[in-house]
Amino acid sequence: MRFITISGFAGSGKSSLISLIIKDFSKRGLKTCVVKRAEEIEIRKHEAEFMKSGAKSVVVISPDISLAVFNRRLELKDIPSLVSCDFLLLEGFKREPLPRIVVAKNEEEASELADEWTIALTSFRRSLKARNVLFVSPEQIPELILDKSPYFPLWT
Repeated sequence: MRFITISGFAGSGKSSLISLIIKDFSKRGLKTCVVKRAEEIEIRKHEAEFMKSGAKSVVVISPDISLAVFNRRLELKDIPSLVSCDFLLLEGFKREPLPRIVVAKNEEEASELADEWTIALTSFRRSLKARNVLFVSPEQIPELILDKSPYFPLWT
């Protein structure tokens, strides 16, 4: 399984870029999974009650989708045992030491986020520059990821 992090501030286009990548990879026959960092997860009343009662996990199955909720914080190293895919896209994780594509609205954001882990910078608004980082249009990102993304987990 290969992976890449898509990082940026709120409203920068991270989710739009991830959707673009997923569509491109799907056309190529590649299975893609997404892990999204969130400050808070909202779960429904009954599931929350089960968790408070001590359930280690709750799985919700509907006709179209399923959702698994764990009563603990997962670490990135736990993910491969939970999913089966060719590519893992990590949304957020902007402060983690992981290879990343930075999505920015402006050069200030680009400069703040671009670091030694940044493979490329992209924007849905205009061409940006930051710390000698390669700027790539959003449409070119899937090909760049295929070329540059490492295998997950990086630390094994």
